[in-house]
Amino acid sequence: MKEIGIGIIGHGFMGHEHEKMLTNMDGIRVVGISDIHPEQLSDVRDGVKRYDSNKELFSDPEVQVVLIAANN
Repeated sequence: MKEIGIGIIGHGFMGHEHEKMLTNMDGIRVVGISDIHPEQLSDVRDGVKRYDSNKELFSDPEVQVVLIAANN
């Protein structure tokens, strides 16, 4: 089965929850996460990229779907 590459914007409470949930789903791979507060990326799981900006996340060819978990 082909994996879908996911990028997550925002790594606060909901970003963490989405990262945990998606990591355990078959056919899904969390490629990377961006956040405007770099300290929020300190506990991103090994093997997941940390982006300095959303533009960098959008430019990654491995990211096919973007989940926005930033505060509204």
